[in-house]
Amino acid sequence: MKKYKHLFGPVSSRRLGQSLGVDLIPFKTCSLNCVYCECGLTTNLTSETAEYVPTEEVIAELDALLSTNPKLDFVTFSGNGEPTLHSGLLKIAAHIKEKYPQYKICLITNSTMLTSSEFMSNILNNGQSTIDVIMPSLDAISQEVYEKIDQPEASIQAKAVTQALTEFSKQFKGQIWLEIFILPGVNDTADELNNFQKALKEMRVDKILLNCLDRPAPYDWVKPATESQMQAVKDFFDQQNIETTIIGKVRTAAAHEISADPKATIVELISRRPATLPDLAQALGKPQSQVSKLLQELSTTHRLEESKEARGTFYRIIK
Repeated sequence: MKKYKHLFGPVSSRRLGQSLGVDLIPFKTCSLNCVYCECGLTTNLTSETAEYVPTEEVIAELDALLSTNPKLDFVTFSGNGEPTLHSGLLKIAAHIKEKYPQYKICLITNSTMLTSSEFMSNILNNGQSTIDVIMPSLDAISQEVYEKIDQPEASIQAKAVTQALTEFSKQFKGQIWLEIFILPGVNDTADELNNFQKALKEMRVDKILLNCLDRPAPYDWVKPATESQMQAVKDFFDQQNIETTIIGKVRTAAAHEISADPKATIVELISRRPATLPDLAQALGKPQSQVSKLLQELSTTHRLEESKEARGTFYRIIK
């Protein structure tokens, strides 16, 4: 059985289909401390770039896996923190594109590093031919709402992030799927939606993805939006003539297992983010009854936490 330190999945992503995750950041290093983050609270709040994990080690793992030609919709940079903080990200992406051009590459980012002129230059000059889709998040335009939702590192300002993302959108040649996480009563107010409307008039966005809470959040006050609340926000953005989608449940798709040991795969997945029994069954391509038995067995060797939410009971491993 092959164990990977920096790869996870493939998982059935609500946004990207069968997605192989590439995790370049130690838990939980990020430039934001978002109140809704499924990975939990940020323990290392920073905007400093560094080689947080060995770049060549990540490349070696990708070679070992991708050489087996797994069925994937995307190879996705995401994981336990903000991937753009890793100094070797574009080198890794270029390696994937050169050796395995059949795979599309997606970068999921919180957009904060776009405020760095050096990073902006590098991704526009060196990332144009390697990254197919960038999925930047922007949860608010006003500083007050941005701070309430995203709790940024002290040097990060909402206005600067919005301006940088606007400039980037005009130059990047790949797809840009803007993700907005909706917190009812916080960033779906008339004032904040009007702020979004003004910003989007200057920004090139191929589609908007509206997300909302369906997993346990780090703060009790963070509540999921209702269907009608999400639809109202979608209707607003539809009026801006931008394709807007409410992210739904994961689609049904057969998973390619990295590990021959399904129990090890479960540990790998729920160590990174909470998941329900149906989520895990789908990721493993196994019946829920079998996965339920595996969870029971894992409870004797690991500290499992259960949390009941609107979408079901979520399981995670307490580290």
